Amino acid sequence: MDVMNFVKRFVPFVAAFAVGIFVASFFVDLRGPRLFRLDMNGRGRCRHQMRDYQRLQRENYMLRRQLEEDRLSMPRQAELPVPPPMTVDPASDQAIDKGRGYGRGFGNPHHHPRK
Repeated sequence: MDVMNFVKRFVPFVAAFAVGIFVASFFVDLRGPRLFRLDMNGRGRCRHQMRDYQRLQRENYMLRRQLEEDRLSMPRQAELPVPPPMTVDPASDQAIDKGRGYGRGFGNPHHHPRK
């Protein structure tokens, strides 16, 4: 009698599970992940990903080397010429750049003589 109760409960469960898998197969690929399956060309996807990973590692190494070379070839801040400070003439309220010789008069490129 216990076997018949078990069969009465187990058979509907298996039937419902089979129908559910059948319906789900229309919407979902039931074969599992494609990590190690072969592609259409016969090559494994894992091998292709390893090649991409190695290519990216080489490219990363080359970019790091180029960045380091650029850092070494840049002049230090102490080697850069420092422009002289700008001062303000209190009488005319105009900026005078003493380093380039600009100021009041015709040496100033922004000076326009009056007509």
